[in-house]
Amino acid sequence: MATTLTKITEFLNLGGLDYVHKEGKQHLRLRMPTRKYAPPGERGHHLDLVIALEEEGSYVKVIAPEVYHFPASAGSFQKLALMQSLLQISLMSKMVQFEYDAEDGEIRAIIEFPLEDAVLTSRQLMRCIHGLVKVMERHHSTIQDAIKHGLTPESPAALQKAYEKYLEERRAKRKRDLWGDAGAG
Repeated sequence: MATTLTKITEFLNLGGLDYVHKEGKQHLRLRMPTRKYAPPGERGHHLDLVIALEEEGSYVKVIAPEVYHFPASAGSFQKLALMQSLLQISLMSKMVQFEYDAEDGEIRAIIEFPLEDAVLTSRQLMRCIHGLVKVMERHHSTIQDAIKHGLTPESPAALQKAYEKYLEERRAKRKRDLWGDAGAG
């Protein structure tokens, strides 16, 4: 079984989402509001999405094109940090992958999957749309840090260790403040 753009527009209408479809195209465009993520070079907070069908509707893609721009001529240190960050985010998220076009520097986020003999449901499509927005919102500052400063995200274990160290230092400081130097031994 496959799906059609007509079926997808029904799901989008049910979800109260506005979209644009140009006659003859096998994709729809929609704009989702965001709080943190803002497209490079644009005003306002939103994420542009494309829902595309391939293989006569048996393959679905939900794409966030041009979410970031990173020129191929940029330094290898920042490029390494960016690629590590994107891979780590892909590992932590269930469906979102990132693509990098070295020719023009475009970074896009994507969820793609084959339907083959299955029927696309509204719930599946909405999970893809909202999941993509959620990942971009959650990891926007991490990706920006990698692009601008060459910083990579901490692993969950490293974050836990840093938090535990912070708590230990905080307890020691409180003890010193409460008891002065006499209680610090």
